[in-house]
Amino acid sequence: MHLASLGPRGRRIARWSSISALLVLTLLFVGLAPPSPNADADTNDTIVAGSPIAPVATAIVNFADLARREGLAPGVEPPPIRPRPFREIPLEDPPEPAPPPGANSLLPVAPSPLPLGPLQALIASPPPSVSYMGLNDIPMVDSMYIVIPPDIGGAVGLTKVMCGFNNNYRIQDKATGATISTVGTATFWAPVTPANLLSGLTDPRTTYDPYNNVWIVVMQTTNLNGSILVGVSQTSDPSGAWYLYRFANLAATSYLIDFPILGFNRNWIATTINLYSSAGAFQRGICLALNYGQARTGTGTGTLFTQAAGTHFSTSPAVTYSATLDTLFLVTHLSSGGATYTVDRITGFPAAPVYTSGGTNVRPGGGWTQPGGNILPQSAPNAGASACTPPCPIESQDAQVRSSPVWRNGFLYYTQTIGLPAGGLTHTAVQWTKLKPSTAPLFVDGGRLDDPTATSTNGGKWYAYPAISVNAANDFMIGFSQFSSAQHPAAGYAMHLAGDGAGSLRDAFIYHAGEDYYHKTFTTATGRNRWGDFSTTQVDPCDDLTLWTLQEYGKTRTGTDDGNTGSNSSKWSSWWAAVAGPPRLAGLTCPPDTLADPSAAVTRMFRITNLGTAPDQFTYSVFDAAGWGGPVNGTTPVLAPSSFFDVFINLTLPADCIPSSDLVVLSVHPIVPQGCPTSSRACSTRVVCDQATATLLGRFDAEIAAAGVDLFWWSDAVGEIEAWNVDRAKSEAGPWLRLNSAPIAMGSGGAFRFHDDGAISGDVYYRLIAQMKGGGQQALSSMRVAAGGEAFSFAIASHNPFLGSTRLRYTLPRAVPVKVEVFSVAGERVRTLVNRVETPGVHTVDFALRGGGRTLSPGIYMVQITAGDDQKTLRLVGMQ
Repeated sequence: MHLASLGPRGRRIARWSSISALLVLTLLFVGLAPPSPNADADTNDTIVAGSPIAPVATAIVNFADLARREGLAPGVEPPPIRPRPFREIPLEDPPEPAPPPGANSLLPVAPSPLPLGPLQALIASPPPSVSYMGLNDIPMVDSMYIVIPPDIGGAVGLTKVMCGFNNNYRIQDKATGATISTVGTATFWAPVTPANLLSGLTDPRTTYDPYNNVWIVVMQTTNLNGSILVGVSQTSDPSGAWYLYRFANLAATSYLIDFPILGFNRNWIATTINLYSSAGAFQRGICLALNYGQARTGTGTGTLFTQAAGTHFSTSPAVTYSATLDTLFLVTHLSSGGATYTVDRITGFPAAPVYTSGGTNVRPGGGWTQPGGNILPQSAPNAGASACTPPCPIESQDAQVRSSPVWRNGFLYYTQTIGLPAGGLTHTAVQWTKLKPSTAPLFVDGGRLDDPTATSTNGGKWYAYPAISVNAANDFMIGFSQFSSAQHPAAGYAMHLAGDGAGSLRDAFIYHAGEDYYHKTFTTATGRNRWGDFSTTQVDPCDDLTLWTLQEYGKTRTGTDDGNTGSNSSKWSSWWAAVAGPPRLAGLTCPPDTLADPSAAVTRMFRITNLGTAPDQFTYSVFDAAGWGGPVNGTTPVLAPSSFFDVFINLTLPADCIPSSDLVVLSVHPIVPQGCPTSSRACSTRVVCDQATATLLGRFDAEIAAAGVDLFWWSDAVGEIEAWNVDRAKSEAGPWLRLNSAPIAMGSGGAFRFHDDGAISGDVYYRLIAQMKGGGQQALSSMRVAAGGEAFSFAIASHNPFLGSTRLRYTLPRAVPVKVEVFSVAGERVRTLVNRVETPGVHTVDFALRGGGRTLSPGIYMVQITAGDDQKTLRLVGMQ
């Protein structure tokens, strides 16, 4: 739950039920404590003594089983709303320390490079990609008690989200928001908590660790000599099994505790809490540092650090987004007027932590006023009237760091509610701070979400109860509640993207407007109208880029009753929103199609480039359909934006070129935890085995002469062809007659001519046979020659393979419609070169990879000519 504000600050938790009466379960803080020694401008670090601590109770529970057992059998009436005595316990919170000498930021000039005025956003925050209702104002499902305030705790997992409020735990489907199960907090903690303490549980904290993929929850009991409760899930599924621990005996004498805050790193689960005397006077802060590795296996051993008297009020440990960082940082707000804070750190080994308390630091940018009490304005109810005039305001809490800071990529981020202007509050704002933590923390950046002209009556915007989280791209989101005399309490967020200017925050996005007025005190009309006490913002563990927030808003009232009972008409509720992060993109570069000889060894290189805005890592698979090599599977190193990683596959072509080609495919997808959605990208290349192709023959033409037919061809394949043979037939199907009496020697290659002096009557067909070196023959080309006219032919008039472009030559015996088309090896028509009626004679046409309205990739293409009844296809290989 939480504390209060200026002057005497009070605190209550109330769970209400009634048969004919309503029960108040409250904690109240009043009075003042001595000034904290942290008020001194002391920069010396102090080692804090620690002592071993073990749980007084442990258990294993299954969340889904608890939910099933809580369900009532058919025909069984639920228990009535019934009173349960609960003793009020006054607690005194310490006053803020005075500003250190020389650090009074109420002076006209702030010791800071930041602008003195509020940092106003000029750019809209992006809208949510997912949005749905979280846990709402329902009684505890295990006891039917009504609870205020809810304490808006929650976390986001791989496939589910979890709300952990004072009334219940609720698990929802992450994609749709559908409720999966709801369990009362008393039911969840009953295995480790005595029954007489279950009515006094409060301050639930919930988080998700994306490195170990487990959930962590914390709560406390409110009895004299109270306990800290810690739970760790056994898997990434919160519906499964949990390890539960209860830690008691937190001080040598009788005590009270209040307001745990939860953080973690790879070594420890840290829970800080305020320690009070049995009479309610603030004593000091304490920190429970559990050995994280042991806590995940059912052994809850740890170290309890007890701070110096009067210090470490509401110290806040960080949620640490690193799989390797051994230091856990903690932030404590000290003085509003002095704009001071301190940064502590836990170091050492998991079983032997060392707590170092830092000195006082001044935040640049100017001080503020400590907020507190019922000061947050709201508009009148939709129906009926408010018990107050103007409508009853809502409690603001104070400037402490109420939601966990975040450590990310070397920086520590935290946020708080502040009153402005300094020295005379007219409204509240949200302030964020970015530090470079070390033995001497360095202020890096900071800003405010602020409506500087807002007052309690003019409709200006007030902001409170913030929580911050940062993604892998260094974007951050601050979630908050928004208040105004002209609206109902609303849920919103504001973003700062990594490329935005220093000190800036984009405009507030109200993703769920307030539905109605809210006023529920359980005491008097002007009693504490509780809200919060905190809220939730978290990065999505699936992509480490999407940012989620869970915020409270005023829900539609169930009637017009604005009385002081727990069952009046006011209702709070919560709403989730997620803003999708920048896409995780892998740019793929595949090599061009290539041609290789039989038995050749070929290496193909693929390139994977990180096109995203954050460092990323990808898995890849290279598969070849023909089985000439591979597969090659692996994981890239972590790639910085725009950096690349090359993948190679070695192929060995078959000696017989069977099959004749191999399709090689690279598939890549970002690394995500198991169970998270993912997407893949792919590209491919083809390797062709070149046993006997058109590259061996440059052209094959015919001319009808008075004494027969002259045949012409050209080739420079000296290393592959030994000699030539020419055949003739009356039909394309044969039989074929060998015309040369002896093979025509290849010699040094070049142009060849052969004369056929046989009689021509009707159409005849010629084919050119290459006698290959090493034995074997291959028919390379054929043509039809019509009697009394030119012969039809289609051949390459330039080079093949070709670099960029080549020329084709065709001969027509008569005027006919001609179409020359280019096809990919997959059969797709990619270019039409000729589509017209041509005259008899010799024609040429160029084919280039560039041009024709579409640039073609290097590779193998089939060029087909259709000239009247004649048709022929050539295979070309284009190269870069």
